[in-house]
Amino acid sequence: MLAKPKEPRIALPKGWQGCVRSAVLHAIALAHYAIVYARAWAADSINARVRLSAENDQLQEECALLHEELRIKDTRIAQIAPQRRPHYGPVGCNKWNEHFQGFSGGFRRVMVAEAADKA
Repeated sequence: MLAKPKEPRIALPKGWQGCVRSAVLHAIALAHYAIVYARAWAADSINARVRLSAENDQLQEECALLHEELRIKDTRIAQIAPQRRPHYGPVGCNKWNEHFQGFSGGFRRVMVAEAADKA
């Protein structure tokens, strides 16, 4: 048995009639298809300039999506009291320090021993 299709995530006014909502969603879907088709054509183009333009467009869209994601995250975090916000240290900082602290300590011992041998 086929599952019922999920409701679209596009926020449309609730007062609109079903046929108007459907028409708007179909127009959005058609525009999305046209963009995807044009990008696919450009990405597979023989012309290097067109390929680079398509890649540039893709990277700009990805950057815009990341900025939007950060904006949403920052808005949500701002709603949490500062004392209740998560606090994270630098990733891998402790392992990094432990590794090089042992290395530098050994290095210092060798340098001190060599200095003592020369004296």
